[in-house]
Amino acid sequence: MASTSSKCFFNDCNNVVLPGSFKCVFHRNRSRCLHENCQNQVYARNLCVRHGGRKRCIHDGCELNARLGDVCSKHGAGLLKKRCTHPDCSNQAHARGKCVRHGGGRKCKAEDCHRHARLGGFCSKHNRSPSPPQATIEPELKVETMSLPLINFCQEKPELDITTRTLEEWFLGDEIGAKTAHAKVESMTSCLLPDILDILVDL
Repeated sequence: MASTSSKCFFNDCNNVVLPGSFKCVFHRNRSRCLHENCQNQVYARNLCVRHGGRKRCIHDGCELNARLGDVCSKHGAGLLKKRCTHPDCSNQAHARGKCVRHGGGRKCKAEDCHRHARLGGFCSKHNRSPSPPQATIEPELKVETMSLPLINFCQEKPELDITTRTLEEWFLGDEIGAKTAHAKVESMTSCLLPDILDILVDL
């Protein structure tokens, strides 16, 4: 069949035909329906869907195409789908002969959870993404330099009554003078020591 037009023969195709053909490159291996004046492609038995290339519904007077088995969706194709085996339930079965409501859906992957999986294999309860852990804020340790003022450690200051004579006795090695000076130093130390220890403990 020689081409008398620059466009492809088939319906709704505006591609340019191949030289010496009535079909374009895309439809070059497609056959046309044998029905008179039909420009559709063949679906089956050299006919398009419209002219009988597809099986018709076997219901009397119905010209719709068969969808499942020998009937159309109007006359029972939906009834041929498997139904839930639970008593008095007409819902479509999804798995194990049950609908989702009666156990045919997927179970949540979480341990000891019997809910139905909704997203990602988990139920709505276990699908919630955990909130990011909050950073622990450690208290800042602030070190301040302490300056200790001069404190009156002893209410009664020991007076070192070291006279010229005491010094002389000290340097001369007088035993009595040395003992006197040593006793006075011990008295001052015993007075200051408790206050010094209290300050060290507070630090």
